[in-house]
Amino acid sequence: MGNGNQHVIVILGADHGFDLEALAAGRAPDLQTTRIYTSALALLWLVFLVTCCGIKTDTWYLLAVGGSGMVQNLIVASVPRTPAALGLPIELVSSGNGGQVVPEIFAEQKVMWTIMEFEEKHRGCGHALVKEFFPGELLDWEERWWKSEDIEERRELLRDARRKAWEQAHEKAQAERQK
Repeated sequence: MGNGNQHVIVILGADHGFDLEALAAGRAPDLQTTRIYTSALALLWLVFLVTCCGIKTDTWYLLAVGGSGMVQNLIVASVPRTPAALGLPIELVSSGNGGQVVPEIFAEQKVMWTIMEFEEKHRGCGHALVKEFFPGELLDWEERWWKSEDIEERRELLRDARRKAWEQAHEKAQAERQK
């Protein structure tokens, strides 16, 4: 089951909360320069369109111009942006790793394992995500993990689940090879 999301962003440390709804409903600043540039660009496209209508030979370059415009749009749309560029001025939580700062990003093979790893690092935060991602009943070992307060028991349960999943994948791969 689950809700289909691939990413979760947890905002820690906001004393009075962070009003994401206000950010989602907010409007971008209406700059005069944006209006001027947009109008100029529209006018230039109109001139380009009128000019292209009169061309009788070598129209192949229009495909090149259109293609380069599409490539430019793809690049602009796919460039990674910082949270501040998206209007959310936050910083990733980082931890030191041998003198190197590493952002805390939790990614495991299974969603439940990821939430459990997150819970181990930030007590109480992972538990809030369980019902969001798993609205149905949990497996027996998962129920034991969430009810347990013993860190070692939790680690052992998660380690066993990973080992069983690896063994199942290994057996499946061997069976596929024998076919």
